[in-house]
Amino acid sequence: MKMVINGEVKEISPREYDSLRVIWGKERDQKKLKAAKGRLADSESLDRDSEKLNLSGLGLRKLPKYTKEFTNLKRLSLSGNELKTISKKILKDVKYLDLSNNPLSARKFRFKKNHSITYLKFESNQLEKLPRSIKKLKALRVISLDENHFTSLPPRVSKLDSLFEVGLSLNPINPDIKLKAPVRNIKTIRLNQCELKRFPVFLLDLTNLENIQINKNKLTSLDENIGSLKHLKQFTAYVNEIDALPLSFYQLGKLEIADLYFNKIGVIDPAIEHMKSMTILYLSNNKLYSLPEELAELKNLQMLYLHHNKLSYLPTSLADIEGLTVLHINHNRFQEFPQQILSLKNLEDLDFSNNDIIDLPYEVTNLNKLNLLFIQENPYDEAAEETVEKMKIFYGETDVNFNY
Repeated sequence: MKMVINGEVKEISPREYDSLRVIWGKERDQKKLKAAKGRLADSESLDRDSEKLNLSGLGLRKLPKYTKEFTNLKRLSLSGNELKTISKKILKDVKYLDLSNNPLSARKFRFKKNHSITYLKFESNQLEKLPRSIKKLKALRVISLDENHFTSLPPRVSKLDSLFEVGLSLNPINPDIKLKAPVRNIKTIRLNQCELKRFPVFLLDLTNLENIQINKNKLTSLDENIGSLKHLKQFTAYVNEIDALPLSFYQLGKLEIADLYFNKIGVIDPAIEHMKSMTILYLSNNKLYSLPEELAELKNLQMLYLHHNKLSYLPTSLADIEGLTVLHINHNRFQEFPQQILSLKNLEDLDFSNNDIIDLPYEVTNLNKLNLLFIQENPYDEAAEETVEKMKIFYGETDVNFNY
């Protein structure tokens, strides 16, 4: 194995490489410790009127006494310590509190009544449930519970009337557990990297949801009743194994952003015409051979990402989506340039590279709002190559990023 060490290429054995990794690991730890000590020293000299205090990664078992002198704190970061409790007085005006990676116990940890904390990070704390006293955080709007041991939405969030966003990524979520109490206030939920193979049923009970993030799981399908989430505006499920969308998905009339990157979807149903609010549609890296003509009913569509599919043509009605600003159809199977693109006068970003396109109309240069144009890696014929040369001259005098 060859490596560059101190500017020189040297041949080293696997054992030497393992030793270097240990050394480099220690060096990184020392740098982190040095940085942490530096923060502690800096915090001692901070203006006591400062609104921010970062005491993360110091291994503290209790807070330094001088922290009580910070009477105007709004943002307090205490992650990576050994804290089991925290003073009520310090939290009087704090709005953002990070208690991640501390040995907190849901049974022993106590919050006092608080009307200031709006954002709480409770990540990587080995929690299976929330402290009973969480209900005393009357102003809490966002809680991040990533990388704990929760199997569902914690029942105690139903006591938090102001809460609208919950992060539950990297938790062992059981998709079959139903809610024990109604929770109607939550609008955003994150369930990324939870090893989910099925759509969690409790999501259907969160009737006011506007944003679901369920990325990097192992979903093969969505719940047949997902259309009941009538308020949903954003749905992201990239990097899953979804092979088909249920018909009820197309009934999400308020959905504005759908991110279905890196799935196995082979068909988009004509019922997509009901998704009138859609502005950004990510369908790249799927198995699409075609799209329905009804796509043109998405009059508010601005960005359409279709790259890395198996498309060889576009619906003729695409020309009617006047507001389209971004169209990516690269890495597909187009043999002819889709003429309907020439009608999209508001396009700013067009990519049809890496296809099998032979012809190339010079009229592309009439799309005068273009900022980005990617046309490379196509087997253009002689006439198209001449057009390319003309386009090089044309775009050479503009600010367009012309990639050939």
